[in-house]
Amino acid sequence: MGDRFATHGEIGGVVTREGFDALVAGVVTQGCGPDWGGDFAGDEDATQYLLEAMFKGTAVRVFDDECADGFNDIMAACRGANACVKIDYDATIEMWRPGWRSTESVAAVNEGPAVSLERLRKAMGSGETVADLILKLEKIEADVEPLAVEGHKVVREGESYKLVEA
Repeated sequence: MGDRFATHGEIGGVVTREGFDALVAGVVTQGCGPDWGGDFAGDEDATQYLLEAMFKGTAVRVFDDECADGFNDIMAACRGANACVKIDYDATIEMWRPGWRSTESVAAVNEGPAVSLERLRKAMGSGETVADLILKLEKIEADVEPLAVEGHKVVREGESYKLVEA
């Protein structure tokens, strides 16, 4: 299908408890999953996946092998929760971090950011310097920090995880 493409994203940063719930809803609504070829079975499945990543101290990675809308639900959930998000799809990387006014988007080559000569010319014409572009690329290339919930920690109970107040 030409209108669908493989997409993966990373979610991280420190969020509120309500923000965590919004992230769970976002990944479920998006129709992505913990690996290529499968969706989350529902809120509890997604919650356990996010909690496991937090328990391991990593950013959350989500995948969709037939994405049609560029992870719009996840992007909105992350912005609403004030969580960092990096999405890699269709030769483009999009990223948003708390404090940024807008999403940064750059071309991607071999899962890394790239800048075309056209983009360089456009930036220089608008007063942006090569140093400014390099700084943006470094921010986009940087790892997404682990996901955490303010004032909470994750404990393991048997085969499942639970979010408790710290």
